[in-house]
Amino acid sequence: KGRCRRATAMAKKMDLSFVKVVSDMRGFQSHVLDNTDALVIVDVYAKCWGPCGGLDQYFYNGVLDMEEAGRRVTIVRAEVDNIGALHEYKDNAKPHFLFYVRGELIGSVKGPQLPKIQTFMYEHAQPPVA
Repeated sequence: KGRCRRATAMAKKMDLSFVKVVSDMRGFQSHVLDNTDALVIVDVYAKCWGPCGGLDQYFYNGVLDMEEAGRRVTIVRAEVDNIGALHEYKDNAKPHFLFYVRGELIGSVKGPQLPKIQTFMYEHAQPPVA
């Protein structure tokens, strides 16, 4: 929790326009469940705690690396308060990262565990749709 909060101030200066932010089921459906051409990494957070900004630099560099390699990754920040599909994470201060491919949940990581997140990203980033 502390690591995420400390790095948030530094990360605010970075261009994070590639991160999609959703706060309702319609946005979650559109950006996560209906996404068929990318690995979707969802940073799940409760409104009272905020998203995990501690990994912003990694996500920024990781998405660029994947694009250069011809692989597709989408980062979504999902506020659980109004997304029924994520209700089990609602009152949890620890960040959770969920990994989706073609609308299916393929894995999750509890907490900002960069090695595990990197493994999911590099193993499951999707090649471009032909």
